[in-house]
Amino acid sequence: MPACRWLALLVPLAFALNAAPASAFDKQKAAAKMAEQAQSAYESGDYDRAAELYANAFHTDPEPNYLYAQARAEQVGGKPDAATGHLEEFIANPQATPDRVAKARELLDGLHAARLDKSVADGESAARSGDYKLAAQIWLDVARQAPKRVELYYRAGVALQQAADLNGALAAFDAYLQKAPDGLDRSQAKLRRDGVAEKLRPTVARPTVPEKAPGTDMAADKTNKNQTVAPIATTTAPAVRPTPVAGYIVAVAGLAVAAGGVVLYVLTRPDISAYEAATGQTNAAGKIVGIDQQTATSQHTSIQNREIAAVALGGAGLAMAGVGTWLILRTPDAKVTWVPGPALAGGGLAWRF
Repeated sequence: MPACRWLALLVPLAFALNAAPASAFDKQKAAAKMAEQAQSAYESGDYDRAAELYANAFHTDPEPNYLYAQARAEQVGGKPDAATGHLEEFIANPQATPDRVAKARELLDGLHAARLDKSVADGESAARSGDYKLAAQIWLDVARQAPKRVELYYRAGVALQQAADLNGALAAFDAYLQKAPDGLDRSQAKLRRDGVAEKLRPTVARPTVPEKAPGTDMAADKTNKNQTVAPIATTTAPAVRPTPVAGYIVAVAGLAVAAGGVVLYVLTRPDISAYEAATGQTNAAGKIVGIDQQTATSQHTSIQNREIAAVALGGAGLAMAGVGTWLILRTPDAKVTWVPGPALAGGGLAWRF
């Protein structure tokens, strides 16, 4: 009887020990299948579906590479906030490999820079709508998060000056002059800063003539009446007409960046044609025979990254050119001015002498 009892206990235990590895293996196999489907969805451009499948694979089998792939699909699919959260979770995962962690940190830096660029664009939109205080607040926040973007202190100072916030403008110009010893706009910032400081300086009261005391000599009074008081001479500093140097630089740089994006886009076209020709060869079973899956995936990712870079360069260049043109047009007595067209809409830029 004791032997039977031990046998009754050991048999279920053996089954349980054999079932546990089988269950873990089944989960890994199911997760790998979902990851394969996610890769297919990613290659077809369905990034939302790819991210969902990678998330399901990670929940089934907590392999950190599934989490990284999910973040990558979310990034390409235009969901930077979700991608940022999952990249941070991946970096904190102790099972993540060092090389992939380094790549994840690079992606995080890129997402952070893109978020700051969007904030700068939001500030420009607020400035165009006339909300200069909001624009200045946005630019100052970005400048504090990205110490290298010191030019935003100058732009915030100009916006606060236009919003009649002289104290804020003075602080922004001082911050720019302190943080940008080699800035291109230092001369303009110094002129604006001095002008704001002059307006904030308290005015000197004019001297008043004391009242005549009782019993003043009539002869002295008569003498005083015959004398004339010379007016107090005042001097006015000559108006400084700023030159929109920064506007020209930003506009030309923007056009150059946009041209680079166009060139990159044109250079990518032959690679796309070669890729389509290679993946268009199929056998009788309908399988691609011209290229293996790993090479096709690598080429597809490379071409897609270049296309994204080309579009980003073109958009950023046009935005920079627009900002430069705006800086030129808003500067008093600029050589370039906007001339309305003959119709109800339209117009162009004209050089004036």
